[in-house]
Amino acid sequence: MNYEKKFEIDKRQYKILEDGTIVYKIRALRDIQNNLFIVNKGDYGGYVQKEENLNIFDDSWIFDDSVVRDDAKVCGSSSVFGRSEIKDDALICDYAIVEGGFVCDNAVVSGRAKVKRSIIANNAVVSGPSFVYQSHIWNNASVFEIKMLKKATIDNGTSPHMIWEDRNKKYELIPEGNLFRIRALRDIDNYSSKTPIKAGDFGGLVSGGHNLSRFGECWISANSMVVDNATVQDYAFVTGGSLVKNNAVVCNKALIVGSNILDNAYISGKSQIIFCEIDNNTRIATCVKLLGEKNKLKKFDSIDKNKNIRLTYRREVRDNICEREQHRF
Repeated sequence: MNYEKKFEIDKRQYKILEDGTIVYKIRALRDIQNNLFIVNKGDYGGYVQKEENLNIFDDSWIFDDSVVRDDAKVCGSSSVFGRSEIKDDALICDYAIVEGGFVCDNAVVSGRAKVKRSIIANNAVVSGPSFVYQSHIWNNASVFEIKMLKKATIDNGTSPHMIWEDRNKKYELIPEGNLFRIRALRDIDNYSSKTPIKAGDFGGLVSGGHNLSRFGECWISANSMVVDNATVQDYAFVTGGSLVKNNAVVCNKALIVGSNILDNAYISGKSQIIFCEIDNNTRIATCVKLLGEKNKLKKFDSIDKNKNIRLTYRREVRDNICEREQHRF
C-alpha cells in the first residue's frame, strides 16, 4: 500500500444534492493504479461529502459524477463510476466495481463483484466473483459467486448461489448430526494456515455448501463452525474454535481465531480477529489486528456516530463451544 496521501477535496468545485447535502470534487495528488484505469496526478474524480468517504492511501477511486456521501466508504482497489451514488453506511471494498449503481443503508459490495445499474440496500451483501445487472438486492440478502444475475429482485434474507462448473472441486460435505463436516478434495494453499491443508483432510462444520466458497483458498478448520447464512470466501481462514453465524461475512484474507462473528458483521482485508466477538453491523475492512484473551473475549458492541468502535469485555469459557452450539441446530 502506498502511504502517500492520494487525493484532496477541492471545495471550489461542488454541487448541492436534492436533499441539500453539499458534495465536493476530489483531485488526485499522485498517480493511482486503479483496478479499472490509471488515474494521473492532478486528475479530478467524483464527489465526496468528506474525506472519510474515500480511503486516502490505497488505490480505490471515485470517477465521473459519482457521489459517495454520509458515512459510506470506498476502499481497497474498488471503483465507483457511471453516476453511482453510495450513501448512508454502505461499504465498497476489495476489487469491487459499481457502475451506475445505488448502494445504501449498511449494504456491502466486496471481493471482485461488479454491480451495474442495480440497487443494493438494507444490509445486503454482494461479493465476487459476481455480476449483478439491473437488479434489486436488499433485506439481508447475500449474493456471491453468481456468474450473472440480471433483472432480479432478491430480498427477505434469501441467498442465491450459482456454483460454476469446477473440475477441481475443493471440498465435499459429510453429514454429521444436523450439520455437515467439510472434507478437502484437493490441496488448499491457504496462506494463514500454519499446517498445509491436503486432499482428504477434514475441516469444520457447516449448515451447507453456501457457508464456504468453492472457489479461492478459504477454509474452516476442524474445530470451528460456520452456520446459518454466514459465508467464508476468498482466502479467509476460520480456526481455533471460532463460530461464524447469522448473516456474517468473512472474506478476502481475513483470519479468525477463537472468535465469534455474529449478526451482520463483515470482516475483510487482511484483518486478524483473535479471541474477540464481533456482532451487530460492525464492519472491518482494513489491515487491523484485534487481540483478546482466550477466556475473556474482547467484544465489539457497536460503532458510534463518529465511527469509533466501543469495546467491552465478556467472560466466556471457550471449552467445547462447537459441541454446545451444535446442539442448537
